[in-house]
Amino acid sequence: LDTSDKDLLSFAENIMFYGSVLMNLEKFSEALECFRFSNVIFQAKYGSDHLTISENLHNTGFILEKMSGNNQHQLGEALEQLTESLRIRRLHLVGSHPDLEETLLCLGKIHHKLGNIEEALNFLPEAIRARDVRLGRKHARMDDADALLQVGQLHQQSGQFRQALHSFEECLDIRRQILGGDH
Repeated sequence: LDTSDKDLLSFAENIMFYGSVLMNLEKFSEALECFRFSNVIFQAKYGSDHLTISENLHNTGFILEKMSGNNQHQLGEALEQLTESLRIRRLHLVGSHPDLEETLLCLGKIHHKLGNIEEALNFLPEAIRARDVRLGRKHARMDDADALLQVGQLHQQSGQFRQALHSFEECLDIRRQILGGDH
């Protein structure tokens, strides 16, 4: 890369970081513009399989899901962005990497919102397993409990009551571990 390419990539990185700050401030429309703009530059300079592009696609999908309510069009666009992010992340990252896990959780949540129970049941347990491999169940977080609750609800909706009960019990165990038995 020559100096002008490096400057352009540096500019795109600054815009992406600015978008991340806006996203954390829940200024989703402005953050979305930053991610989309910087992604055009990244794709032109890196091609389509770079991890930076995956990060931008993940953030774009995450924001679209947050903004969607239950808008099917926005959820569909979020699904496309996150699916492409997952494809790229699977090329570069181990199965227990936290970035891969986050994308799997987002995809599961969107499929749940869209009523795609079987698809959601593919992504959510994979994300939970990835975190378990990386951290172990002793380091469970409330996010893990929420994901297990969602898996239990999906199993219940699909009539798989034994699996639902198992997920609900695991969720309860994590919540007790985090909050104590008095809650």
